Amino acid sequence: MSRAVNDFLQKDLLAQASTYNQNQPNSKPDPNLTVRTALDRAAAHVEGRFAKQPPVEASIRYTIGSAYIDLGLYADAERQFERALSLRRRELGENHPDTLAVMSSLAAVYERSGNFKDAEPLYKKVVALQERILGPDNPDTLKAMNGLAVTYAEEGRYAESEAIFTRLVPKEQRVFGEENLQTLRAMGNLATTYDVQGKHKEAEALLAETLAKKRRALGEENPETLDTMTNLAMVYEERGDYEQAEPLFAAALAAYRRVLGEGHPNTINAANALADLYRARGEAARAEAVFRQAFDTARHSLGETHPETLDSMWGLAQSYVSEGRDTEAADLFSKTLEGRRHVLGGEHPDTLDTLTSLGEVRLRQHRYGEAEVTFREALLGYEKAMPDSWQRYNCESLLGAGLAGQKKVPEAEPLLLSGYNGLLQRRASIEPVNQPRLAEAGDRIVRFYRDSDRPDKAAEWSQRLTSNPGVGSGNH
Repeated sequence: MSRAVNDFLQKDLLAQASTYNQNQPNSKPDPNLTVRTALDRAAAHVEGRFAKQPPVEASIRYTIGSAYIDLGLYADAERQFERALSLRRRELGENHPDTLAVMSSLAAVYERSGNFKDAEPLYKKVVALQERILGPDNPDTLKAMNGLAVTYAEEGRYAESEAIFTRLVPKEQRVFGEENLQTLRAMGNLATTYDVQGKHKEAEALLAETLAKKRRALGEENPETLDTMTNLAMVYEERGDYEQAEPLFAAALAAYRRVLGEGHPNTINAANALADLYRARGEAARAEAVFRQAFDTARHSLGETHPETLDSMWGLAQSYVSEGRDTEAADLFSKTLEGRRHVLGGEHPDTLDTLTSLGEVRLRQHRYGEAEVTFREALLGYEKAMPDSWQRYNCESLLGAGLAGQKKVPEAEPLLLSGYNGLLQRRASIEPVNQPRLAEAGDRIVRFYRDSDRPDKAAEWSQRLTSNPGVGSGNH
């Protein structure tokens, strides 16, 4: 079988680099043939050619699918892996290591496409079978565990993701070695779970270590190195260190464009990250330009509902907010919300943040009833999924403002107060870019008491906020 596979790859794939071999009656030679075109042609040649050799066809499709996934062409990879899996299940059975390898790769395609509903159960099945058949320390088992943990993180289940990575990293260090690529991937993924849970110091230290090792082992422009550069820059941005973050973002984005191309998901992710830094720094027009380019590229190369496309859409809407274009922002937040509900579910942190952002726009538009509905949905999600987060209490404060706008005074007051106090207690966990949330919550209380004709309480709160710099603007 290996000879048949090698013959196909040599004659039908690699040989296409020769314009002599390309010169067929129905095709024109292309001296600058792309890898994508070569793969597409090779994939077309597989169909019907190995009807009497299913193991050969499965291996070739698996190889082509693996190449597609490296190029970020997930729909093409999915088709190849699904056919390979069908063949291997029929020929080898569900429990054969080769069948499990295809299942793991198919789960990876689902995860990278944003299809987490299919990725999670398939990864769980693969991990359970591989642990039983291959052993808990087998390299394929560890690779699938990494994929499952990444999927949990994408679903917003950060504690479960961290728990797997905490076990996985020392295992991989023992099995693969300290500077093996698979080990470094797991270290970087663990650092990312730390970061999204507010453990920024742990994340920074682990990412810096991972980046140094990847640079040494892989070089400066390897996509794996660029992934870690981007994640480390995100940590710098979150703590407000824009001067340290920007050159990392810019260097990673330029290298991604050279190495992977404009439409690769990793390139779009880096563009979104750089644009978000511009937005956080108050450069709204600059942010809008980068977000718009990323969004236009993402929806054409990845589709309207891919997570990276939705991230670009959300960022573009935030840029509109910064520029006072609330009508356009509300429309785009609504579209982002629809996509994130479909892809991520109603309780994912990104979905809840989108609800909150949409509600804030409606507040500014004085559409208080609509804002109330939006904030109530978001608050229910935060209470269930993120009950101790600062975002939950920020949402309480905003809901209070929506109720106050409708003159629902008895309902508004406790939410405004509890929202402010919750934010104050969690002040240390709020990233620098979001620190103004606390001052805004305090200002809402002062405005509420003034508007409800309670000047004594308004004065009391105004004095309280003024005497505590950073917790109220004093400009009421």
